[in-house]
Amino acid sequence: MFKNKTVGKSLGLVRMAILMLAVGFLQPSCELISPNKPPFAEILSPDGEIILSAMDIVKLEVNAYDIDGHVVGVQFFLGEELLEFDETEPYEFDLVSDEFELGEYLLLIKALDNDDSFYTISTDFEIVAPGIVLAGESDNARGRTYFISSKGLYGWKEVGEATRRAMGRKALRVRIPEIGVFAISAVAQFFSLFSSAPALINLEKARDMVQDYWTCDSSRAKRDFGYEQEIPLEEGIRNTVQWYREQGWLT
Repeated sequence: MFKNKTVGKSLGLVRMAILMLAVGFLQPSCELISPNKPPFAEILSPDGEIILSAMDIVKLEVNAYDIDGHVVGVQFFLGEELLEFDETEPYEFDLVSDEFELGEYLLLIKALDNDDSFYTISTDFEIVAPGIVLAGESDNARGRTYFISSKGLYGWKEVGEATRRAMGRKALRVRIPEIGVFAISAVAQFFSLFSSAPALINLEKARDMVQDYWTCDSSRAKRDFGYEQEIPLEEGIRNTVQWYREQGWLT
C-alpha cells in the first residue's frame, strides 16, 4: 500500500512537470513594440520675419528627420491649399510675392514619415507695398511721413472706366447729387448690420467721394529712398476687383 501511494505521487509530479513544460513551450513569446514617434521639422532659413514686396522671391529651407523611420516629404500649405510637396532633401519652397495679394499670411509646413505620422510647424509672412519696404530700410525715413502714391492725376471718369474694364461689365453713368450719395450710403451701411458681408459703400466712403479732389505728393519718398510707382492704375484696380471677388464681396 505504501509503495502504491509513493508511485502514484511520483507519477502525479511527473505529469505536472510535463504539463508545465508543455505550457511554457506552447505559450507565445511577448515582444514589446514601441509606439511610432513622429518626425521633427524646423525652418533653417530665412531666420526671422518674412516680408516681401513686388517681384520678391524668398526661398524657405526646412530640415526634417525621423529617429525611428524616414521622412517621405514635406508639404507646404496656405490654409487647406497644398502649395508644394517636396520629397527630396533639402526640403525647399519658393515664396513668390507676385502670386499673393498685399496682406499677411500663415504658411503651414508638415513633415510626413513612412508610418503616416506627421509634424507641423508654421510661419507668418507678409506681402507689402514696395514703398513701405524702402521706407523701413532707409535711415532717411526715420520719424518722417510719406505719401506712397502714383505720379499721375486721375479723375472719377478714368477710375470708373478702369473699374468697368476690370469687372468686364457695361456701366451706366448717372449723376447723383451729394445728398443722394449720403442717402444711399446710409441705407447700405444700415443693411450691412444684418449681413456678414461689409457694405460696399458707407458714410465714411461717401464723405471721401463728394470731395472735389484729393491730392498728395510722393516726391519726398522718391528723394529720400528712391520710391517709384510700379503698379499702374489699371492693374491696381484689376487686382482690387479680383481680391473683392475672392472674398465674396463681388460676383
